Amino acid sequence: MIIKQNILSITSFRSLASILLLALSFVATESNIATAENKSVYTTKKHQVTFEPPQGSKPVQTVGGASRGGQCPPDAGQNLSFMPLLPVGSAALTMEAHPSFMVYLPETSATRVLLSVKDAGENYDYQTILPISDRSGIITMTIPDDAPALEVNHEYQWSLVLMCDNQLRPDSPVAQGDVMRVEANSYLTDKLAQSDLLESAALYGKEGIWYDTLATLAKLQSISPKDQDIAANWQNLLSSVGLEEVATAEFVE
Repeated sequence: MIIKQNILSITSFRSLASILLLALSFVATESNIATAENKSVYTTKKHQVTFEPPQGSKPVQTVGGASRGGQCPPDAGQNLSFMPLLPVGSAALTMEAHPSFMVYLPETSATRVLLSVKDAGENYDYQTILPISDRSGIITMTIPDDAPALEVNHEYQWSLVLMCDNQLRPDSPVAQGDVMRVEANSYLTDKLAQSDLLESAALYGKEGIWYDTLATLAKLQSISPKDQDIAANWQNLLSSVGLEEVATAEFVE
């Protein structure tokens, strides 16, 4: 009888130990999941791309064309204008010698645009004709490497003109804005050298470098078009500067 009771006690002990081990394993698993979730949330917040306008910046100049829309002839029925992707009421800066400009292009029969960049004294005056898509969406125009580099701390105005019937006309739709190249401080340069694209976009935005923030996020979009976090960052960035109308527009070549 005593031997039987001992066997039952040992069996009960083993059962209790197994239950305790399972409970501890469950708690550890839940803790790991919670830690992973907290880390994920922290990382997302840490690299959330926002735009902080540079202090003392003057409003950026953005001018539309002679009429609404991008048709040739212009169509007043277009929902969205031919418009530059620029922050409302803030200077638009770049660190690039040959920056990229982004524009929302409505559906148009035009096949080419004139890209023009000049400074206030017209000492810098660059022009080139570039092809465009026949689909509506966001297009990117980059100053070619063989064009003169933008000088640091100089203000320029760029224009993109739709060439209706392959020619410039008085009523040709125009999108334009200002750009100023600035030099990065050593802190930002060091941080960018250690950062991936998403981190770089966040750094540019925090420093108020609009064109480079936009270009970096756009590059991420092209690399990972199905990444929801990148898409959300893009849409939130545009919406935060008054560009919510085109925040979900597609990119076109």
